[in-house]
Amino acid sequence: MKKLIIVLILAGAFLSCNQEDNEPDMRNFNGEMTVFFNGEEWKSPIRFYLQKQITCSPSNSIIPLGFGFTAYDESGYFQRTLDLGFILPTTKIQSAQELLKNTSQNDPNSANTLGQPARPGYYTTIDYDAGSTYYKLDSELRESYFQLTHYDSNKKEIHGVFELEFFLSSKSSSEPNAPDRIKFTQGKFVAKAPQEWFQWGRECDPR
Repeated sequence: MKKLIIVLILAGAFLSCNQEDNEPDMRNFNGEMTVFFNGEEWKSPIRFYLQKQITCSPSNSIIPLGFGFTAYDESGYFQRTLDLGFILPTTKIQSAQELLKNTSQNDPNSANTLGQPARPGYYTTIDYDAGSTYYKLDSELRESYFQLTHYDSNKKEIHGVFELEFFLSSKSSSEPNAPDRIKFTQGKFVAKAPQEWFQWGRECDPR
């Protein structure tokens, strides 16, 4: 019994350390992304989440103001993350310039602070090392876009597509051959999400 307690304590300490090192919590993933990454297919779990909202009283209904999208993948000690920042709750196409603008205006964590990469961005790390390779979103490309295409109310799933390009911002010494640009093409994703997030166009009841 004492051995079991010791094992549980050690396991808890290990998980706590991982969370302190900003390791993504696998339990938060609710969808999957498929995209061509510089011509090679990349499949990754994603986290699609409500980032900003208004809660209406007295019904406590939620009006979404923005969503977040993070794809994360790891192979051994190598991790890569695509974090798109602030996404408006609309089925209209959102340009790369709009993603960058809305993130800077609505996301207090968008700046590169406390060692975290700027959003929207793509970055890689080796064994969660602070010395990562960072890429910033190229907002000048007109062909770049992100779009929430539709919500499947039967399956309670949000679907979307995107094509985005990033340029190298800083390179880690562990990745001397990191490319100067990263191009994501034919991107598509699906994620589980509550239906109330997608009843857009509502306003709070003034009564």
